[in-house]
Amino acid sequence: MNSSDPKQTRDTLVAVVSNDADLERFRQRGTYRIPTRTIGRSLGRTTLDESHYLALYQTASITNGIAGAIELWGEIVERTVAPRRQILPDQPDHPAADELYHLLTVHPVEQLPQPVVALNRRRFAFLRTSRERLLAAATLDDLPVGTAAEERLWREIQGWSIDAHRHLLLPRDGVVMELSMALFANGRGIGVVMDDNVQDARIEVVEGGDDALWKVIHFAPAQLEDDFTGCVHQIESLYAELRSRAVEQ
Repeated sequence: MNSSDPKQTRDTLVAVVSNDADLERFRQRGTYRIPTRTIGRSLGRTTLDESHYLALYQTASITNGIAGAIELWGEIVERTVAPRRQILPDQPDHPAADELYHLLTVHPVEQLPQPVVALNRRRFAFLRTSRERLLAAATLDDLPVGTAAEERLWREIQGWSIDAHRHLLLPRDGVVMELSMALFANGRGIGVVMDDNVQDARIEVVEGGDDALWKVIHFAPAQLEDDFTGCVHQIESLYAELRSRAVEQ
């Protein structure tokens, strides 16, 4: 298996659990539900078919476990689709009772060798990684799997000693844009996207969560491989501009 090819290695889905009841349900029964309406929006259409393992990231609201960390995971042994009222018959009056959900069943539910923690608790809905990375990771930033050029770019940005993170979901016009990397300065952000639909670098301004304006630069995967230094310089220029504006304000 080629570890630089995300299509071959992204066999593990990291999803979010935000309440103790759902976490306990996963711990005891190995079940996790995903609304079908998320497919094609915050979750790729082929993701569930390509995912063989599931891990849960526990948000800050979790009390029966480590908040802001992944502790539990397991192999997906069954996928079904059913209305919420069938999955949770004790909640027949829930507003989404008639909505369809993907129900993933994991067996056995296992404890990770070490918790995978979020150094900064940034919001995300789903994250894709490999089983190998999940088992070896210490932080969320260790999880995302990219091409060889993306991995090289991430190592380069890490060397800048700035506030930077891998895999951030940025809300935009009712859907979610998946950023390969995000760089921050004084509450402002720059996103980096690997985009098969562009030939040359393209920069767009995006209104993200909390009405914050982002600058997002799109690179074609081949461009990052063929002109790595040029792509780095473009990111450096955007980041320098971001910092200068932050200082002026």
